[in-house]
Amino acid sequence: MAKKYAVVCEIAEFASTGSTTNLIREISWFDGEPKIDIGKWVGVNTETEYRKSGLALTVSEANDLTETLVREGFGVHDKVVQALKDRKVERVGETKSSVKTVDNTKVDYYDPKEMLV
Repeated sequence: MAKKYAVVCEIAEFASTGSTTNLIREISWFDGEPKIDIGKWVGVNTETEYRKSGLALTVSEANDLTETLVREGFGVHDKVVQALKDRKVERVGETKSSVKTVDNTKVDYYDPKEMLV
């Protein structure tokens, strides 16, 4: 059976237990547009890898989720501020190809670092 998805980009691994690995990935499901996938995976990097459960979001939906979680008090303040200061890219569109470097002056975007000074 052919895979129903293609991993475009590995973003992060967090809170893994036993044979389950919690991953944030950019994935194209069923040859569709890539989405941000947050899920519990079993057998990572093997032929039998599969997602037990999860959620697939567009970049816009992932940004909305991030803003909502921060606004509702999730995330340790100092770590959130440091992550904003340290980040090297700004996701300005729906796919990995639309990521721009933060210091790219040709991109017109709101830089949250400016409010942290």
